Amino acid sequence: MKMDDDMKEPAAAARRGREARFTISIAAEMVNVHAQTLRHYERIGLIAPQRSEGKIRLYTLEDIELLDAIKTLIEDKRVNLAGVQAVLELRDEMNEIRAAWAHERLQMEQTHQAEIARLKAIIRRMNGQEAPSH
Repeated sequence: MKMDDDMKEPAAAARRGREARFTISIAAEMVNVHAQTLRHYERIGLIAPQRSEGKIRLYTLEDIELLDAIKTLIEDKRVNLAGVQAVLELRDEMNEIRAAWAHERLQMEQTHQAEIARLKAIIRRMNGQEAPSH
């Protein structure tokens, strides 16, 4: 299971506290499905809306985008719910791989820049432009 974003990044938690949230009836209307459909999606683990202190489901804009993607997969692409779950899991895995790749790429770039600087310093010393640092 993935670590909650609120635990990874305090700024993300602060943003979540200010972002728009919608009740189940509004969210269902926004996506043009029945509220019972959203309850079913939650039961089978496709969506996990936040809850208010009174246990009311609260959907974020990100949740609405996810629901819209689910609806598109089901209605336009004719994917069943098990397939939707698989697609969403693959999407999450791809995002994790993409983030790891970006991090690794940045580290490699920094390593290469440091090596270039080191080699340039060697070339300057070899050309007599700089005294050796002994």
